Amino acid sequence: MKALGIQKPWAPPRSYGLLAHLDREGEATDSLHSRAGGRFHGINGACDTQYGVVITARGAGQLLLYTGGLR
Repeated sequence: MKALGIQKPWAPPRSYGLLAHLDREGEATDSLHSRAGGRFHGINGACDTQYGVVITARGAGQLLLYTGGLR
């Protein structure tokens, strides 16, 4: 990261995980979060199945299955 023309030895994490369930009016009713720099950042897709919500996390390079109450 550069600040004031000086290369800094650190960079703040810019990728986080966020998955939100929207109702028919477009209002968020539930959400799942992974902090910036967390284990499951870079969420880029999700699909509700009979087994739970399948989530792809590109930053983590993983396919996740959430069986909690996001519905």
